[in-house]
Amino acid sequence: TLPGGARQAHDEKKKATPRIAIYPQQWEVDRGRYLSDPGLERTLRLPAPPDRIYLPLSAFQGAIGPRDTAVFQERGVQVVAALPAITKGWSEEMVGSWAQRAVAAGVAGFLAGTLGHIRALLEFGIPVLGDRSLNIYNSCSVAEAAALGLAGVALSHELDLPAIRAIRPAGLELEVVVGGRVPLMVTEHCVTGSEAAATVDCRSCGRCGTGAYVLRDRKGAEFPLVSDPESGRCLVLDRRSRDDSKRIPELSAAGITTFRYYF
Repeated sequence: TLPGGARQAHDEKKKATPRIAIYPQQWEVDRGRYLSDPGLERTLRLPAPPDRIYLPLSAFQGAIGPRDTAVFQERGVQVVAALPAITKGWSEEMVGSWAQRAVAAGVAGFLAGTLGHIRALLEFGIPVLGDRSLNIYNSCSVAEAAALGLAGVALSHELDLPAIRAIRPAGLELEVVVGGRVPLMVTEHCVTGSEAAATVDCRSCGRCGTGAYVLRDRKGAEFPLVSDPESGRCLVLDRRSRDDSKRIPELSAAGITTFRYYF
C-alpha cells in the first residue's frame, strides 16, 4: 500500500491524458503551411493529431488574429502564445499590450519562458504554463511552479526515465520534448545578421528569412540557427533531431501528460 502522498501522486499520474503539442520554431516562414494543412499529423509524421500549437507572442501583433486562431480551434487544436526565455527592456510591453492582443485573438493560454513574466500573465485569467527554460527537474521545483500559479510545466530535457517517475505532479500538467531539434542556447546578438554590420534595426535586416543558416564546429557538426527579429537574438538548435515517439507509452505511464515536437 502506498503512503498517502505517494498514493495521491500515483492516482494523479493514472488520470493523466496524453496530448500532442507542436512548436514551430520558424513560424514566420512556415505560417501558411500550418494554417492551410488540416492533416498536420500526416505531414509532420506525428503519432496522433496535435492538440496544441505554441506560437510566438510576437505573431499576435498583426500576423495572427481571431480568424487564424479559429482555424486551429475548429480542428481541435489549442493555441498557446509562447514568450521567449530572455527579453530586453521592452518585456513590460510584451506582457502588457502584446499579451492583451493575444488574448483578444483567442489564445487558450500562455507559455512563460522566464519567472519574471508569470505574475503579469496570470492577470489575464487564462492558464499559464512554464517552459523548459525554467529548469524544472524535480518534485520540489514542480511544487514551486504550482505555488506560483502555473497550470503546467515542461520538464528539463536532461531527465531520464527514473527521474521522471520520481516527480510528483502536484496537480500540474507535465510536458517533455519527444521530437525535433532541442534549443541549446540563446545568443546575445544575431549570428545570421552579423555580416550586415551597417544594419541597425534587426527587423529591417531580413537575412534570417533568406535561407537556412548553421553554425559549424571544428568537427564539421552543424547546428541550425533560428533568428528572432524582435529581440535581435539567435536560437542555436541541437545538431541532431530527436525522435522519441516510441517512448510515449512509457513516458505516459511515468506521469507525462503532454509530448512536444519542435519543427
